Amino acid sequence: EPCRMPLLDAVLGKGRELLDKGREVTAEVTANLTAGLKPDSTVVISGRSLQIGRQLAEGGFAFVNFSRDLNSSETFAIKRIRTQDREADANARAECELLAKLPAHPNVVRMHGHAVRPFERGSEHLLLFELCSRGSLISHVLPLSTGALPPPMPR
Repeated sequence: EPCRMPLLDAVLGKGRELLDKGREVTAEVTANLTAGLKPDSTVVISGRSLQIGRQLAEGGFAFVNFSRDLNSSETFAIKRIRTQDREADANARAECELLAKLPAHPNVVRMHGHAVRPFERGSEHLLLFELCSRGSLISHVLPLSTGALPPPMPR
């Protein structure tokens, strides 16, 4: 039986619309990411041969790229941390060690392995993560384009 609260009905209807749109966007994003693979960019991380694709994100110290396992076709995200001094290298190694020790949990992005390779004047640490194809956490926490929190729901 439909809910007798018009506001709740409207919110639930909008939620269903957003869920359907999210499924469409996920399929489109996955197709676009796959199309962006570069066949000459390959790495081996924890025994997996991976093809590195287009950049998904960039931060102050790292880049995140789409990747695909060349044998199983599984998709992953690779976080690439470039280091040029001992302190940065130690920080990257500490991050890898911490993530490797975390127990599996449904609310924590899983790291599947890591590797280090030479890069220009230093090293590049490659961290292999599960691919979260539905966008960034912040886009779900702060869904409004203004970046403001949504208004509280009436009780």
